[in-house]
Amino acid sequence: MGVDCQTEYFNGREWKSVSQYTKDEFVLQYKDDKTAELVIPTSYQKRKNNSMFLFETKSSLNQCLSSAHMSTYITSKGNISCKKFEDVIDLHNTSKQGFSGRFITSFIYNSKTKLSLTDNEIKLMVAVIADASFQGRENNCYFNLKKERKKRALRKILNEMEYSYVERTYDSMPGYTRFLLNAPLKEKEFTKKWYLCNNTQRQIICDSVLNWDGSQQKNKRNELIRRNFYTTSKESADFIQFVFASCGYCANLIVQDRRGRIKKNETNNREYVTKSIDYVVGISNQTLKNLARKSSQGKIKINNYIPSDGYEYFFSVPSKQIVFRRKNKIFISGDGNINIKEVNQ
Repeated sequence: MGVDCQTEYFNGREWKSVSQYTKDEFVLQYKDDKTAELVIPTSYQKRKNNSMFLFETKSSLNQCLSSAHMSTYITSKGNISCKKFEDVIDLHNTSKQGFSGRFITSFIYNSKTKLSLTDNEIKLMVAVIADASFQGRENNCYFNLKKERKKRALRKILNEMEYSYVERTYDSMPGYTRFLLNAPLKEKEFTKKWYLCNNTQRQIICDSVLNWDGSQQKNKRNELIRRNFYTTSKESADFIQFVFASCGYCANLIVQDRRGRIKKNETNNREYVTKSIDYVVGISNQTLKNLARKSSQGKIKINNYIPSDGYEYFFSVPSKQIVFRRKNKIFISGDGNINIKEVNQ
């Protein structure tokens, strides 16, 4: 009825391993109306267990559960349901295509806090974190922008705010425009205080962040089919993943170790060796994921798993369901209350 130590819970400011939970910390409970809220669990326990089960897919799923754990999923009729994971395994193994229940990867976060920035200041800080450089100890910063869409976007934000800035061009940087201004905050990554954002503020970030540090691909019908956010900051990657997941999108975090690769600086055309680990948050509107496949040959395997510390961990919360993350993949699952009512698929 638990999860392993590599599974994380969200406490309002960060993701932490369930093995590191401290008394009176919050966890994020999930409710049947698709919303999530921070609560203090009614209980937290761990017990020895050297026999758990792991399933994962390349893009969206990673869960490690005990056989008695209550697994949360959506039925073929669109209803939320819970079933002991040992029963999920049995259904998966005996079905040609695998278990057809769909696992939930997103939620609507009902936060009770608000970041003390205006909507336009948030838009400006999204741009600053992505493309600005700071000078000295003050909030003075500058942008060197080449893409016309970014120049237009920054001018629009600054002009709507009636914000003071200087715009310059230099012969030594053909095609580039430099913008000099005083940023609302001296920050180059999304720190923990950004989790104070309310629903409206998080949606503003969703709507603007990919224009600066992301990519968006559309199909022939002009529909968004793929969106990615890029950063070298793990803290920013965690936050942006949370922002999209908490606004109802599936958001998976991928780690790309690019240290030692040769790249070229677009400004001076010089080659350099990269020293960074890159993080990519892939965003999708398809928030329900399953293990079923069109043929038995491609069916996802549910494997026996020995937890690294020999324990399973479980909380109890009023809604009986919790938002977890494992290996940078967010999912909804049951808590440790084994008396939860099972609903047949």
